[in-house]
Amino acid sequence: MPVSSYIPHLIYSTALASLSFHLLFQKKQSEMDRAHLAAQTSILEALAHRLRSGQNISDEEIERLCRLAKTHEETRAEEPGVKKEKVGWKDVFLGKKIEGDAGERERKDLKEFRQGVERS
Repeated sequence: MPVSSYIPHLIYSTALASLSFHLLFQKKQSEMDRAHLAAQTSILEALAHRLRSGQNISDEEIERLCRLAKTHEETRAEEPGVKKEKVGWKDVFLGKKIEGDAGERERKDLKEFRQGVERS
């Protein structure tokens, strides 16, 4: 069987490609994290220097700079209405089942489309 002799090579090449993409993603993510931490440090050091020098800084300015220095994960977690949802492999391969009738969704989409057209 000629096909069975290629299966190990196919598995090895798939594993190697997967590993290389994963490492590339990790490298890019670490670069982004490092840049974000450097920006946070810079913002907070500048604020600390301004406060030590006795400059008059408003509370709104301090709060704005502190919000700017926060990480994105912290700010997203604090937003009301943001719901983290687990996605399983079954949903990845088979798709997520949406509750409700398909005809009902189509009528709702059509109604939203018409409202958008009327507004423009």
